[in-house]
Amino acid sequence: KQWYQRRVRGRVIIGNVSKYIPADQRDKHSDQFTYKWLLYVRTPPGDPALETFVSKVVVKLDPSYIPNDIIELTEAPFEVRRRGWGEFPVQLKLFFGHDDREVDVTHHLTLDTTFSGVQTPGSETIVDIEFGCYQN
Repeated sequence: KQWYQRRVRGRVIIGNVSKYIPADQRDKHSDQFTYKWLLYVRTPPGDPALETFVSKVVVKLDPSYIPNDIIELTEAPFEVRRRGWGEFPVQLKLFFGHDDREVDVTHHLTLDTTFSGVQTPGSETIVDIEFGCYQN
């Protein structure tokens, strides 16, 4: 086998959307959860798919989600859906290729402040990545 060096460049977008759940629509057993939210990790439209250079994403949520606070995503779509009640920093580890290079990123999960009951964009964290790797 012959090995060659390859340069990997990419932009990763980590973001979230949320939806306020009115009191009359909440699950009676978990009515403290006032929001549905979705955290996503993706590339910009028109760029190569995230899975072409990201092999795994590990997401660490707020400790209030223990024992389900660490989620390992190994295939697209790289998304986490949950219910909750507050904003918090999300810790992510992005793993690249087969050599387990990794990048640590913090994304601040923000929730809808309009209480509209409509899915609302939260914040986005942009990460530009560039590294060299060897492939056969």
